[in-house]
Amino acid sequence: MNRYTPVIITVLLCIITPAHATFELVPPGARPLGMAGAYIAVADDAHSPFLNPAGMSQLRYTELTSYYTMLFGLKELTQMMLSGVVSTPAGHLGLFYRSFGGPLYRESTFGVAWSHTLGSRLMAGSAVRMLTLSVKDYGAARTASLDAGLLVFLPYQTRLGMTVHNINRLKLASQRDDSPRRTSLGVSRSSHRLTVAFQIDHETRYGITTRIGQEFHPIEPLSIRAGLTTSPTLVFVGLGMQINRMVTEYALSSHPVLGSSHHVSLSFRFE
Repeated sequence: MNRYTPVIITVLLCIITPAHATFELVPPGARPLGMAGAYIAVADDAHSPFLNPAGMSQLRYTELTSYYTMLFGLKELTQMMLSGVVSTPAGHLGLFYRSFGGPLYRESTFGVAWSHTLGSRLMAGSAVRMLTLSVKDYGAARTASLDAGLLVFLPYQTRLGMTVHNINRLKLASQRDDSPRRTSLGVSRSSHRLTVAFQIDHETRYGITTRIGQEFHPIEPLSIRAGLTTSPTLVFVGLGMQINRMVTEYALSSHPVLGSSHHVSLSFRFE
């Protein structure tokens, strides 16, 4: 390992996120990222437990998904996720695991999510996350956070989504201040082949980020995605291909300073 690696990692983390644990650095999943993270009002696959647990109630089958990326091509900034959703008589149950970092610095998240349908137009969900931050030679810190989400079905194939992440303002032992709470409000509109989504994220202390994304199905097995965020301005594009019960997805994100990152996901649906 290069002796400058710790310095490089620290600088990169400071550029891409404020000086706190980066548990919400990049929305996991090539499909959400292909739409620039404008996903909480879509939330109809196995990424839902992590991003909007209410959306799990849209699934009519068991689904498992995996995700992998090396941000900016650096193995020290590797992110992985496994997530699954299953329907039960009491509602939908989701489990997810996320890992970010490398041997020097690593964040791990394990979560359990639940959702339920309330009437014909409203879905609600919540998630509990157990978070671990490990730094080489400095040990590890653990804590828990709580998320909640809603999904409302409106006329004209329009959905309204709302989430609150880190309701309890988690605090790790290594932090002097509480971590920020993020509140998101989104809307999506779908037609036969096109879905357009818009989302606003507000984080206490860090301000507002807007996201806009689209997903287009030119032919049945193929999806084409694109999106944009502000603060900072980032561009995303993506592709998806479904073959029987397997879905393969890819996204490309571009940072104005650090360059591009490649993201891949593989999902299986058991109907």
